Amino acid sequence: MTDLDDFLGPRELHDPLPPRRTPGEILAAGLQATGRWRCEDRIKGTLDAFIEALGDDWMPRSDVGRRSMYASARPIVDEIGEAQAPGFVRWAVGVMRRKGLDVKDLRSLAFLLPTWRKDQGGPEWMRTACPDCHTYHPADEMCRGEDEETHGEA
Repeated sequence: MTDLDDFLGPRELHDPLPPRRTPGEILAAGLQATGRWRCEDRIKGTLDAFIEALGDDWMPRSDVGRRSMYASARPIVDEIGEAQAPGFVRWAVGVMRRKGLDVKDLRSLAFLLPTWRKDQGGPEWMRTACPDCHTYHPADEMCRGEDEETHGEA
């Protein structure tokens, strides 16, 4: 020990380094990190359903193509929810094929959303848009852009 250690106290030992990873562990970590989609988790199921329904040839190879796919999936997921969107995509691709229409991306399926809502049943508010804000919400819920004083006034 030096005089400085007597004055300041003993040195703190650092934690030892973790053991080195094996080449197999490094490869496994690399494969897990590079998934198909690099976006928020809520739209990944919808994108997977689209690629499943149309085939792997539809998987975009560039970052620009993937970003376009993300942008086209978000409105559908926002509209009908994360749980129902993959089922809608599979159904809509089948409808488009039966009608002989081309599917470019998820945007080309969005026009089938009203038909999907009617076929799925459920409460009336899920099938009919609010005349004031043009979104789908229960009647007792406030419209977007409304304040407390004007809610429910006609």
